[in-house]
Amino acid sequence: MILIATNEPARLERWRVAAGRFSKELVDARTIGVVHQGLARKPDALVLLDLDLPDLNDGDGVEALLAEFHNARILAFSSHYSDAEGEVLVGVGVQGYLSMDAPADRITQALDRVMQGEMWLTRHLMEYILKHDQQARAMRRNTGVHSKLMELTPRQLEVALMVANGLSNKAIGKRLMISERTVKAHVSAILERTAAQSRTELAVQLSDYTPAGNRQQH
Repeated sequence: MILIATNEPARLERWRVAAGRFSKELVDARTIGVVHQGLARKPDALVLLDLDLPDLNDGDGVEALLAEFHNARILAFSSHYSDAEGEVLVGVGVQGYLSMDAPADRITQALDRVMQGEMWLTRHLMEYILKHDQQARAMRRNTGVHSKLMELTPRQLEVALMVANGLSNKAIGKRLMISERTVKAHVSAILERTAAQSRTELAVQLSDYTPAGNRQQH
């Protein structure tokens, strides 16, 4: 199933044409509420997400959506495309990021990649993220990191480290400026991906992990 999440008729028609090549089950989702309903029915559905949806910011937006439905595959379209925005979206778990005016052939290529479980990013954006993502560099340098931690998104790793440090969901939410509900969804996804049975077990898994920037110099 592919959810076409936009309330703009022209975008809806253009994306339906592209998505129709990959699935016969297309669902028009003109609000985030309809997206939630679709993902509740099929949690691993692909979502073509218009970042201009008027109610997208409710509940912490894209991050909240992916925190609740962490198996969803999101191909995000932006009217204000930028490397900085792309880095943030990739950090919370989107699998593709395109400009709103991307040509049809590029949308098709992105859909093909994401449908196969891969990511779609421009080369320039990939280079930007590799250059600026300090957490990813720290993980590559730290050989003591549990292999399952590599499956976490940068945001999930950030939350996991705070859990390991004993912070409550409320405290984490306040520090990251997200809702407590979103934090709870992140923690559930983290426990599932790391196969940890509790917050305590997660802390043990993270006991050998120290971000490079926090290491003491001797």
